[in-house]
Amino acid sequence: MSSPLAHLWLLTIAAAALTAWWLSLRPRASYRGVSGTMSVLIVLMAVLLCVLAFSGQSFSGPVAHPS
Repeated sequence: MSSPLAHLWLLTIAAAALTAWWLSLRPRASYRGVSGTMSVLIVLMAVLLCVLAFSGQSFSGPVAHPS
């Protein structure tokens, strides 16, 4: 999978989670019981994305350094 496509999937997943969370918090929401679960999942996703960012994970693989 190419790098721009992988980033698009990350953004799609994050947008879907935030949309579900917002829809569950509305005053007359049908699924008000899932807002706590969605909040936990959003925090977990944020932590995992921070770990990925700090670890220097690369989608292109290792880079050879010239001698």
